[in-house]
Amino acid sequence: MDGITISSERISAAGVGVTDVGAALAREIGTMGDLLAEIRSGWQSDCAAPQFASMMQSYLDEATVLKDALLSHGATLQSTGLRFGEAEHDLAAGLRGGR
Repeated sequence: MDGITISSERISAAGVGVTDVGAALAREIGTMGDLLAEIRSGWQSDCAAPQFASMMQSYLDEATVLKDALLSHGATLQSTGLRFGEAEHDLAAGLRGGR
Protein backbone atom coordinates (compact mmCIF):
# COMPACT_ATOMS: atom_id res chain seq x y z
CA MET A 1 0.00 0.00 0.00
CA ASP A 2 1.29 3.42 -0.88
CA GLY A 3 1.96 5.81 1.97
CA ILE A 4 1.89 3.22 4.75
CA THR A 5 5.09 2.44 6.60
CA ILE A 6 5.15 -0.39 9.09
CA SER A 7 8.03 -0.87 11.49
CA SER A 8 8.47 -2.74 14.72
CA GLU A 9 9.18 0.57 16.47
CA ARG A 10 5.95 2.15 15.23
CA ILE A 11 3.90 -0.88 16.23
CA SER A 12 5.46 -0.97 19.70
CA ALA A 13 5.08 2.80 20.11
CA ALA A 14 1.40 2.53 19.19
CA GLY A 15 1.04 -0.20 21.81
CA VAL A 16 2.62 1.98 24.47
CA GLY A 17 0.37 4.90 23.50
CA VAL A 18 -2.79 2.80 23.62
CA THR A 19 -1.75 1.31 26.96
CA ASP A 20 -1.10 4.81 28.34
CA VAL A 21 -4.61 5.89 27.31
CA GLY A 22 -6.06 2.80 28.98
CA ALA A 23 -4.12 3.51 32.17
CA ALA A 24 -5.27 7.15 32.19
CA LEU A 25 -8.85 6.00 31.72
CA ALA A 26 -8.42 3.56 34.62
CA ARG A 27 -7.35 6.45 36.86
CA GLU A 28 -10.37 8.51 35.79
CA ILE A 29 -12.70 5.57 36.42
CA GLY A 30 -11.23 5.21 39.92
CA THR A 31 -11.71 8.90 40.64
CA MET A 32 -15.28 8.86 39.34
CA GLY A 33 -16.02 5.70 41.32
CA ASP A 34 -14.84 7.44 44.49
CA LEU A 35 -16.98 10.49 43.74
CA LEU A 36 -19.98 8.29 43.03
CA ALA A 37 -19.50 6.53 46.37
CA GLU A 38 -19.46 9.92 48.12
CA ILE A 39 -22.62 10.98 46.29
CA ARG A 40 -24.36 7.72 47.21
CA SER A 41 -23.51 8.13 50.89
CA GLY A 42 -24.47 11.79 51.15
CA TRP A 43 -27.42 12.28 48.81
CA GLN A 44 -30.59 10.96 50.37
CA SER A 45 -33.61 10.68 48.14
CA ASP A 46 -36.06 7.98 47.15
CA CYS A 47 -35.99 8.73 43.45
CA ALA A 48 -33.33 11.07 42.11
CA ALA A 49 -30.30 9.72 43.96
CA PRO A 50 -30.76 6.04 43.05
CA GLN A 51 -31.53 6.89 39.41
CA PHE A 52 -28.50 9.17 39.13
CA ALA A 53 -26.23 6.63 40.82
CA SER A 54 -27.51 3.85 38.59
CA MET A 55 -26.95 5.90 35.44
CA MET A 56 -23.45 6.92 36.52
CA GLN A 57 -22.60 3.33 37.40
CA SER A 58 -23.69 2.28 33.91
CA TYR A 59 -21.35 4.88 32.41
CA LEU A 60 -18.50 3.68 34.62
CA ASP A 61 -19.19 0.06 33.62
CA GLU A 62 -19.05 1.02 29.93
CA ALA A 63 -15.85 3.00 30.51
CA THR A 64 -14.36 -0.05 32.24
CA VAL A 65 -15.08 -2.21 29.18
CA LEU A 66 -13.35 0.39 27.00
CA LYS A 67 -10.39 0.58 29.40
CA ASP A 68 -10.01 -3.20 29.39
CA ALA A 69 -10.10 -3.24 25.58
CA LEU A 70 -7.49 -0.47 25.36
CA LEU A 71 -5.14 -2.25 27.75
CA SER A 72 -5.58 -5.53 25.89
CA HIS A 73 -5.00 -3.94 22.49
CA GLY A 74 -1.98 -2.04 23.81
CA ALA A 75 -0.41 -5.23 25.12
CA THR A 76 -1.17 -7.02 21.85
CA LEU A 77 0.39 -4.22 19.80
CA GLN A 78 3.52 -4.25 21.95
CA SER A 79 3.80 -8.02 21.58
CA THR A 80 3.18 -7.77 17.84
CA GLY A 81 5.89 -5.11 17.52
CA LEU A 82 8.32 -7.42 19.28
CA ARG A 83 7.42 -10.37 17.05
CA PHE A 84 7.58 -8.15 13.95
CA GLY A 85 11.07 -7.01 14.97
CA GLU A 86 12.16 -10.61 15.52
CA ALA A 87 10.80 -11.59 12.10
CA GLU A 88 12.68 -8.68 10.48
CA HIS A 89 15.87 -9.77 12.22
CA ASP A 90 15.44 -13.40 11.18
CA LEU A 91 14.68 -12.40 7.60
CA ALA A 92 17.74 -10.16 7.43
CA ALA A 93 19.89 -12.94 8.89
CA GLY A 94 18.52 -15.37 6.31
CA LEU A 95 19.25 -12.98 3.46
CA ARG A 96 22.84 -12.62 4.68
CA GLY A 97 23.18 -16.39 4.77
CA GLY A 98 22.92 -16.63 8.53
CA ARG A 99 25.96 -14.47 9.23
